[in-house]
Amino acid sequence: KLDVVNVDDATDAICRALVGTAHRLQDDEQWRSWLYAQLQRVAGSVYGTQAWHELVQSLQNRALHDISLQFALKQLLDNMIKALCRPLAQEGGAVMQPTILLQAVQEALETIETDLRSDAQFKAKAEAYLQHILGLGLLQAQTMLGDIVERILQAMVDERLTEMVRSKVNTDMQRIRLNGTVMGAFLGAIFYLLKCAW
Repeated sequence: KLDVVNVDDATDAICRALVGTAHRLQDDEQWRSWLYAQLQRVAGSVYGTQAWHELVQSLQNRALHDISLQFALKQLLDNMIKALCRPLAQEGGAVMQPTILLQAVQEALETIETDLRSDAQFKAKAEAYLQHILGLGLLQAQTMLGDIVERILQAMVDERLTEMVRSKVNTDMQRIRLNGTVMGAFLGAIFYLLKCAW
């Protein structure tokens, strides 16, 4: 207040002290460890006090009170939705004008269609992305279908389940029986001929 301190000299002195401290932190490991331990001790002692918790709670409450933007954000989103869904021009024509959102979607689709026709690299990336999405969807659908089939089978009575299984495997069972009969007759004939030959 009495203009005793030269601000420029004090600033230079502080800067030199900070630079010297930074160099000492880089070079002197023992001093760096001591300073780190002291900072940890101070932080621990401050953090554990009731005054610290009250200060943090006060700052949180003030921040929530000052930065309460829920109503403003809701108004902003409502205005954006209204603006996007409003027709481009409402001049007394009978033809319905597209909304801004609809026009933006149409332009984006036209751009994508043009890129898919002209850019082979973009087309390959789009196909790879779609295949990835379809693969994920099929994996999820596979799990869902397994659960659905399990619930359906659990709800069936044993007779109905047996009848359904038989109807599906009946043809295969007939073929297995026929193959067994033919192979049995063939092997029996061979054994009979071998026995007669001896």
